[in-house]
Amino acid sequence: MVISGASPSSSRPRSLTIPALLVGLVLGLVVSIPAPTAAAAPGTPTLTPTPQSVQWTGPTVDLTGTVEIVKVGDHAGDDVVKTATAIVASAGGKVVTRRGRARIVVGTNDGNASRYRPASLSVPAQSEGYALTTSSAGAPSVIALGNDASGAFHAMTTLRQITVDGKVTGATITDWPTMRVRGVVEGFYGIPWSHRARMDMLSYMGSQRMNTYVYAPKDDPYLRARWRERYPASDLTRLKQLSQTARAAQVNLVVTLSPGEDICYSSPEDYAAATGAFEQLRGIGITSFYVAFDDISGDFTCDSDTAQFTASGDKAALAQAQAHFLNRIQREYLKPKGLPDLWMAPTQYTGMDKTAYKSTLGRELDPAVSVQWTGRGIVTDSITTEQASQAAAAYGTSRLVIWDNFPTNDGENQARLFLGAMPARSTDLATAVTGITTNPMIQPYASRLAVAEYASFAWNPTGHDARATREAAMIQIVGASSGPAWEAMQAFVDVHEQWEFTGWQASDTWNDVYAFIWALDGDDDADIEAKAATLRTRLRLLKDAPSTLASVKVRGFYSDTKPWIDATSNWASADLAAVDLVLALRRGDAAAAQKAQRTMESMVTRAAAKRVSALGGNGRPQASAITPKLGDTGMGELVDHARQAWNNR
Repeated sequence: MVISGASPSSSRPRSLTIPALLVGLVLGLVVSIPAPTAAAAPGTPTLTPTPQSVQWTGPTVDLTGTVEIVKVGDHAGDDVVKTATAIVASAGGKVVTRRGRARIVVGTNDGNASRYRPASLSVPAQSEGYALTTSSAGAPSVIALGNDASGAFHAMTTLRQITVDGKVTGATITDWPTMRVRGVVEGFYGIPWSHRARMDMLSYMGSQRMNTYVYAPKDDPYLRARWRERYPASDLTRLKQLSQTARAAQVNLVVTLSPGEDICYSSPEDYAAATGAFEQLRGIGITSFYVAFDDISGDFTCDSDTAQFTASGDKAALAQAQAHFLNRIQREYLKPKGLPDLWMAPTQYTGMDKTAYKSTLGRELDPAVSVQWTGRGIVTDSITTEQASQAAAAYGTSRLVIWDNFPTNDGENQARLFLGAMPARSTDLATAVTGITTNPMIQPYASRLAVAEYASFAWNPTGHDARATREAAMIQIVGASSGPAWEAMQAFVDVHEQWEFTGWQASDTWNDVYAFIWALDGDDDADIEAKAATLRTRLRLLKDAPSTLASVKVRGFYSDTKPWIDATSNWASADLAAVDLVLALRRGDAAAAQKAQRTMESMVTRAAAKRVSALGGNGRPQASAITPKLGDTGMGELVDHARQAWNNR
């Protein structure tokens, strides 16, 4: 979807005041609260996504000694044993074939599972559900059982989280997803993700219990401009690796075709071209497919379409043609081969209004086809259940999946990072939609904060803890929850949390800047110095970020954000000089003021350097094409204040 110039509604959204926040809570919206905090239950591990039911009772199981791993049931793969083995190795223990000091039972709740499952443990019947408990009966044991293979996989991700310092925290956890579809749609315009980044994202999604990855990069020529052609061998090899990585992470890889610019919907040749593309992908293990008709003119390109599709109303004939084409794929290709149902993106993918296009699509389209919708606008600050219900009715579908354009930064937003919390979404959306997919940034590793939040929200909306989820995601990136890198990470994220579609909200950096500026209006020198000291502490964290954040565990995050880290560092240096300039002028030190002024302007010039790569007119990445922008306004406003003081000296 095109984000450039998009607005969430007919008027620009206001910032969330306290009354607006209360209204959001009443309506059941998850309201973004970006400041991270510690886990809600002191002394217990933070679990993300939050399980449906957790009881912190039961014996602790020590994995630092010998551990027997028992696989049960008929549906889990060997991956659960490999994961359990890795958990034991990380704990410092040793896996043995029988009679260890501790035991881990993993697998699915069928076959011989009843032999090991305590009578008190009830495994959810929902798809992807699982249950986990610790027991002292016989050997100290962990019993982790899924309702299916995915549930067994998710049980292992939870087991990893509750294993602390080599010991499994005593607990009984019963868990299942609220939303059936929980995922990422790689659907932005701009430099496509690297193969390595996609592989890493799939693995990360698995750890967050996401289950759907829609592969739809706008700049993959074989999805859009050259959709009738087959992938060359080298690309096919990479897609096969993606498919294998997705299966290992229990993620459904859905590959998109975007033929709308030049398709002839009634053409047997174009139908054959589309199914031929899918058949090539099926040959390497990809079985889920999507046809996208977003961001097209909608004009027919062949006379046979004009003659065959004659529904009356604005774009109704287009909807009729699209439904005809999609139904052929669903009924003549997918169903006979036993493949999963089709996905589609409509040409009119926003709003709740009942248009001729949407009504015709709903009437003509096979009900098994999933339909994606972005909200009341292309980008929106909030999505309510009422809006989603109205949209589902407008499209005439019971399979509406939200395409959420946060934290996308394509189009005019390529100069920005959006590291803030996910926008407000109703906690009961699952009653109106099948699921939700987030459209991330051009920077895959920097998108992990948002991906973690969407994963947590979609799994358990009412239990979703925005603060704990963001903190856990940041810890995974940094590698620790304390130390210089952690402090720098918090300060850096704070500067880049602003998202224009939710209105302006003061950051901690802005607050520190203006606490200093406002103090200058008074005569309390001690207060001014105190405010200056607080601000300088924050600015030094940002100034040193290029070296401090170089130590983060997830190297991709550092490389993704390096242009913004450097620009933020330059602005922090400019602001430090601005503080020196203002204070030097107050005490009448002309020489110090002039030195600070020169440093400030020099740093502002450096901050304006173009550092962000973008696609050039030839479709190839162009280095140093865009100047990175900060989400925080206070850093530039402090420079403006210092300039005014210098000019008025």
